[in-house]
Amino acid sequence: AGSKLVFQMHYTPIGVEQQDRSKVGLIFTDESKVTHQVVTAQVINEDFVRRRFSIDAHDDNFKIEATSPPST
Repeated sequence: AGSKLVFQMHYTPIGVEQQDRSKVGLIFTDESKVTHQVVTAQVINEDFVRRRFSIDAHDDNFKIEATSPPST
């Protein structure tokens, strides 16, 4: 409770358009060593999912945020 998982992206311009292939993976221990349950949930930003945003060239402070559950 009260914890955050923060995933930050830092891009270096190379002069050619590229597609982001970032991923996050979590690895947990052997099941016999588990002392408590961890519940996961999907966090969605509709603009990201539908690719309705773009990062302007030289934008050094671009942010896209999401909430879970998604706000209605």
